[in-house]
Amino acid sequence: MRSGDRLAVHALVALYRYAWKNNPRRRELYGRRCRVLVRGKLGTVLVEFENGERVTTSGRALRRIREESHG
Repeated sequence: MRSGDRLAVHALVALYRYAWKNNPRRRELYGRRCRVLVRGKLGTVLVEFENGERVTTSGRALRRIREESHG
């Protein structure tokens, strides 16, 4: 795969923000942007945040970031 191809695939990845803050750890993650790497059983997801940190959490803790339309 050429690097240009990888960038095109990466552009299709949906971005999410972490939306739960009901305990101290989740308060640290709240509002941070991430992408889903893997979806597991029972709604579990592995997400990667912009700083490279990976966390396993519930898919319900995420809210999709919608892209703004420009005209």
